[in-house]
Amino acid sequence: MRLEVSDGESWQLAAEATQDAAGTATFTIGATAAGTYTHRVVAPAWKGLPAAASASRMIRIDEVPVEVSDDAVPLTPEDSAAVTGWDDVTGDLSFDTLPPSIAALTGGDVLVVPPSAATPGGLLRRVVSIDTEDGQTVVHTESANLVDVIETAPGDIGAFSAVPMGEMTVTDVADGVEYVADEGAFAGARRVGIASVTGPRLNFAVDYDLEWEASMPDGKPDVKVSMASEGNISVAPTADFDLGTTWYGKVDRYQLGAGLDVNNSLVNTVSVAVEHSTDAIRGDSEETKDLATISRPFVVSIGPVPVYINVTGKLLAEYSVSGKVGLKFRTTQVGRIVAGVENAPGSLDPKGYSTEAKTTNQFLSVQASGEVSAFIGGELQITLYGTIGPYLKAGLVGEGAIGIDSQQVFTCSFKVGPAAEVGIKTSDALEKLTGQTLTVAIWEFPWEGAYLDVSCPHITDPQISTSTLPSATVGSSYTARFANADGRDGTWKKTSGDLPAGLTLTEDGLLAGVPTVAGRKVFQITFTDDDDNSVTKSFTLTVAGANGEEPGAGSGDVLVFGDSDNGFERDNMARVLSELGFNVDVATTVPEDLSSYASIWEIEAYEGFSDEESARVIDYINAGGSVYMTGERPCCEALNDSVESVLDGVLFNDSVQVGDAGDSPSSYFPVNPLAMENLAHNPNALTEFWPAAPGRLQSAKLTGVNSRNVFVSGDQGDIIAAAWRDNDMRFRKGRVVVIMDIDYLGRPHEEYSKVIENVATFLNRG
Repeated sequence: MRLEVSDGESWQLAAEATQDAAGTATFTIGATAAGTYTHRVVAPAWKGLPAAASASRMIRIDEVPVEVSDDAVPLTPEDSAAVTGWDDVTGDLSFDTLPPSIAALTGGDVLVVPPSAATPGGLLRRVVSIDTEDGQTVVHTESANLVDVIETAPGDIGAFSAVPMGEMTVTDVADGVEYVADEGAFAGARRVGIASVTGPRLNFAVDYDLEWEASMPDGKPDVKVSMASEGNISVAPTADFDLGTTWYGKVDRYQLGAGLDVNNSLVNTVSVAVEHSTDAIRGDSEETKDLATISRPFVVSIGPVPVYINVTGKLLAEYSVSGKVGLKFRTTQVGRIVAGVENAPGSLDPKGYSTEAKTTNQFLSVQASGEVSAFIGGELQITLYGTIGPYLKAGLVGEGAIGIDSQQVFTCSFKVGPAAEVGIKTSDALEKLTGQTLTVAIWEFPWEGAYLDVSCPHITDPQISTSTLPSATVGSSYTARFANADGRDGTWKKTSGDLPAGLTLTEDGLLAGVPTVAGRKVFQITFTDDDDNSVTKSFTLTVAGANGEEPGAGSGDVLVFGDSDNGFERDNMARVLSELGFNVDVATTVPEDLSSYASIWEIEAYEGFSDEESARVIDYINAGGSVYMTGERPCCEALNDSVESVLDGVLFNDSVQVGDAGDSPSSYFPVNPLAMENLAHNPNALTEFWPAAPGRLQSAKLTGVNSRNVFVSGDQGDIIAAAWRDNDMRFRKGRVVVIMDIDYLGRPHEEYSKVIENVATFLNRG
């Protein structure tokens, strides 16, 4: 598929994309100039069908509000061609004659030099002085940083796009690997406001056999290993960049990363043979196959100031085998694999990040016994204005194991997923980006879950095929049966939460009985097969009243109330609870009657409860209700005082202090893995919380918040989220969660929704 933009006379190619299995094509593009542009999508001719174009549409690109210092002197590519020499030791830049556009260059100016033969990575340098030596003009320079010329920038991730400039270079292509560049498709096309962030791709036809011999320890015979790959790799380097400042020009956000945009399909075959022996191998063997070396320059436009980035590295395949193995598997991978460095929340300290391409895999055949692992991807180095930046290794990791035990039971497993490693060997590039010297570090991102179409041909991990449960009614007989995907033998049991009163679950998966209480229950069911492989899944079951009325008051059984802050926090909370299956009422104040609600959620930012509302909430908790409350930073001590008054009215320990402690000094906020009732793990594994300048929830005494009540704490020891349950309460009833931040509800949905789901499960006694 082609994305085309009109220049007023003809259509110019801006980007290309491949349709996925669902027929969707995603174009990853960046803006190159402000204005209003006409664009369309064109599907090429295919299998006798003619090419087709969508209706044209308009897109408006606004200028990013950037303030640039008068000292900035960007050279044009034509100006940079006049550079005759560059000495990276002395900082001297030589010209036969200064181009007319910079004839007025003077000390203190900051030169921005595009990549050229003399300055391959581009330069960002401050002019110290200018001399004439041996008929040449020599500009003496010293190091400069982006903050020397960028006075303010908006700091929205994605505000700036790194788009390719020039052609991609390819060297050191391995035997058995052929490639064709898509440069021809873009030949002659002019940029009209929009450009692909990857540009032309490299298309590799892969058909190679790799063989090596490995010496085994302890006198074992030598082993011959063969690895063959056949298929296609379509790849383009890509770069990430962002820079943001406060209103007074201090850098408060940055991002610098790179990776590969891929569309790969490979069939890989691994075999291991022992010469003159059939004994199983007890040893390992490894090999690396370098497919090619690639390099591509990128440019980011921050107002009139260009930022020059270069991505250079190797495409490679690594294999490791042990045992007596033979297997074949197919791997497909579509999307961007990107990794890099960005600032940690609330500081400029670097932290690694990564994104994953959609990956699917399939076992084709397997024999014998042993283990195999493989990595296919890229090792890339980023430079910024020619200075060394982060390096990264990003791609696909796969592991397989096959065997037959002493009882002749066949076992087989295979998992494949994305993985990345990011490192900073020197902070030079980050210093050029931020103006500060930052620490060096390495971050690893192993896959968190394998991506599989089909696992082993005989034994697969169990899967629960039941998706939802039918609703029940008080007083009416109810039955539902859980099922696994392939009907294998095993046992079922409830492993978390509570079933509706009156229902029981048998080991063969039958949920039956006569419900006695209306309401909604969230619980987890685990299936364990006869080989001790298990899978767990969460379910929600709604029990209506005897007359068919839904549980709860009005249209819902949970209440979300408050004025929020920016208007979206309360709505985001209500939306997630609705997505979890709850019926939700939304209000700006606390109703007089709360008795019908399973839980209530207070989303406030400034004023908090009135005295009358506090009394209602206290009565509700003391009667067994569940409440979520919001605290905030020093701006909002009236809110914090109202939350504290509720806690004083329900907890045995009435000395918990909410707020009145200033902003949190922490920059990292880990979730307590031992939080009560599996709050950190049920149903989502939470490891880190992302607040925005929270207040602190602490005790006037050391015992104010017991360690078992801590949900989230900062790396400086301050507690910003806590939970209490029945045995913490004066009347042995009720549950409470307090989180000292409202702005986390403005972060990406996939982050805050997981926190809300775990809290809802806890409050619902799941």
